[in-house]
Amino acid sequence: MRPELAITGNERAKELHAKIDSGDSFTVDARAVMRFVSRYLEDQLSAEELVQIGDLLEEGEFFEYVGPGSDGIIAQVVFEISTPATHAPTKEAAERWLRLLG
Repeated sequence: MRPELAITGNERAKELHAKIDSGDSFTVDARAVMRFVSRYLEDQLSAEELVQIGDLLEEGEFFEYVGPGSDGIIAQVVFEISTPATHAPTKEAAERWLRLLG
C-alpha cells in the first residue's frame, strides 16, 4: 500500500496546481491550512496567492480534508479564503481563520 500523500502548507500555488495535475490523491488537515494562513500573515504569501491556494484546495477533487476540523471547519475556512468578493484576505480575517482552525 502506498503511503498517504499530504499537503503541508508550505507549497506555493504553482506547486499545488502540479499536485492536482499529477492525479494523485492528497490529504489536507487543519495544520496545513493554518500554515498557508500563517505564511500570509508573515508576508510570505500575497493575498492573491492565498486566494489561488484556496481556490485550488476547494476545487481540487483529489484533496481530502482529514483530522480535527474535517467535519466542516477546514472546508469553511478554505471557502472563505477562496471567495475574496465576500471574504477578502485581510490580517483580521486571517487571524479569525487561525482561531477557527486552532
